[in-house]
Order: sequence, then C-alpha cells, then structure tokens
Amino acid sequence: MKNNINRGMSRSFLKTGIVCLAAAAGIFTYKNFTGYTKVTKVATYNNCKVVTWAETNTVNGGNLYYVEAIKLNRDRAEIDFDRFYNDAGYDVYNDSISKDDTETVLFQGSVSWTHLKHFINYSDNKLTVYKTDKGKEFPVYNIDCDAKEAECEYRRIDRPVRWYTLYAVLSVLGIFCLVNYYKQAKVARNFENENYQFVPQKGYETLEGGIASLNIEREKMYDKNLQAYELSRFNNHQPRRDARYALRNDTTLESFTNEHRWKQREWRNK
Repeated sequence: MKNNINRGMSRSFLKTGIVCLAAAAGIFTYKNFTGYTKVTKVATYNNCKVVTWAETNTVNGGNLYYVEAIKLNRDRAEIDFDRFYNDAGYDVYNDSISKDDTETVLFQGSVSWTHLKHFINYSDNKLTVYKTDKGKEFPVYNIDCDAKEAECEYRRIDRPVRWYTLYAVLSVLGIFCLVNYYKQAKVARNFENENYQFVPQKGYETLEGGIASLNIEREKMYDKNLQAYELSRFNNHQPRRDARYALRNDTTLESFTNEHRWKQREWRNK
C-alpha cells in the first residue's frame, strides 16, 4: 500500500462533506426566498365575525381546528303601508312583519393548532383568505399581507416535511463526512512513509525509540507513585506529634528512603 491512501480518502470525505452542507444551505435559502407553495388571494371579507372551534377527529382521535368568518344579518321590520294609512287600529310596532337574524358563512376552513392560536383573540371585523395551487383555502391573520407572507403563514398549516427531511439528511451526511475526513487525515499524518508503517507523533525516528521512551516515562511514574506511597506509610507510622518533629527523626526517615531505593533497583532489574 502507498502512503496516500488515507490522504486520498480524507480529501474525498472533505469534498463530499462540503458539497452536502453547501447543498443543504443553498436549497434552504432558495426555498425560503421563493416559497414552498404557490398561493393566490381569494378575497378580504368585511363586516364579518371570526370564530374558532375544535372537534374530535373520529379517525385518529386527535383534534380538528377550524376558523370561520360569519356575516350577521340584523332584524328588520316590514311595514304594511296599506293598513298603516287605512286601518286606524294598525300597530306599527306589534303588527309589522319582522325577520329574525340570519347568518351567512363567508369562509370556513381547517387549520393547525399553531395557526389557530393567532385567531383565538382575533377582534378585527375583516378576514383575508388565500388559496394554494391545489385549491385549499386558508385564512391569514395579517389582513394586508402579500402572497409571500401568506405562504409563510401557510407553512404553519401544512409544513413542508419532505423538504425539511432533505435538509436533515444532507446536514447529517455532511457532518459525517467531515468527521471521517478528520479521522483519515489524522491517520495519514501517522503513516507518512512509503512502507505504510506507523510513525509515532512525538517525532521518534524508529518504533523502538518510541517504545523505549514510553518505558522511561513509565519508570518515572512508578518512582513517583512509590515515593508517595512510602512517604505516606512513613507518616502513618509516626506518633501523633507535630509534623516538624517527625521530619527531625532522621534515622527512621533514612531507613524508609533506603528501602525505597532498594525497591527501585529491584524493579529495574526485572
């Protein structure tokens, strides 16, 4: 094997990762600017009352949310003018024909809970309605919004899940490639000779030199640990007096030091 195998793999991972992340960012920016659905304005209903309600979905057991625009026709009286002029007993207030209030539904459509929340305290007597290219009508809570703003509101009703999934897949794939790029580049730095053999990162010329250095570091660590152990054992054997008095006991301390040095020599000779 040649030493450029991992280096070539790392470059491939780097290029693929950059392309995936750039594609995800580019498509996301473009679709947010142009929109996911084409919408057109239907009408703005004036002098109407906007109401909301929810009902249980018998299919999946969830809730369905609705927004409705209602125009209310007030009572009015119809006077019989023949009786008014010719009948002296005609009572205008009681004998006139009256009509009850009637309601005309101007719009009714289902929305999501996220979109419905903007209409719960809706106090305006106007409602603007848009529709998608597939014919679905939906209300907007900003009466004077344009088509771009209306399309952004429609995303609350029908989220573009497929596009969001595409962004997630491209992002995860890009991050995965960049992680593998880093790993392969690290391996390529360690295998830099033509025979594809390991070269220690600390700069040792041979593998034996690296192992010898590790052994020396291990001996130093052993000496430190053994010295700390012996010193703690020495302090535990001393009477409970002042620490300065224990250090002045040169004979006992010297015996512990000699024992420590002997154990060091015994371990090195193994």
